[in-house]
Amino acid sequence: MLSVARTSCLICGSRQLQPFLNLSETGIPHDAAGHNFTHAYHVIAICEACGHGQLEIYSHDCFHYYGDEDWDMYWWYALQPAEVLRLRALLEGCPDRLNAQCSCALHRSLRESSERLWGGIKHAINPEGKISFAWLSFIEQPDRSSLQVDLQQSIGQAD
Repeated sequence: MLSVARTSCLICGSRQLQPFLNLSETGIPHDAAGHNFTHAYHVIAICEACGHGQLEIYSHDCFHYYGDEDWDMYWWYALQPAEVLRLRALLEGCPDRLNAQCSCALHRSLRESSERLWGGIKHAINPEGKISFAWLSFIEQPDRSSLQVDLQQSIGQAD
């Protein structure tokens, strides 16, 4: 079953997060049979309590050498409820929103845009506790949709 590592909402702290859209997943989780150094994913979860969305980006690489980066790195991005509603409406045409391999046009364009995000936040090494996140906007264009960092909003802090 698809899940996210951060179990509390960035905005309200509720534990009513539900995976909503699996944009990408590569490799096998560290503790699973067949793991070979890396595992990464981009998943959007929705808070059933407040309606906000959050994109969780995770990168694990347990190949180690001196001066290497952290094994586990997380980044979070938040979506306003209005952005989530727009996304829900568009995803009604998606054949399998929880399948990271889905090749529908919306999955492809959101997957591509999520891989280019950087909101000025440092990665976290633990999914719980105090973390920074950036706000996202959902942009609709005639030929594609994308996620972009909302530069009008400041960096958020979650406990």
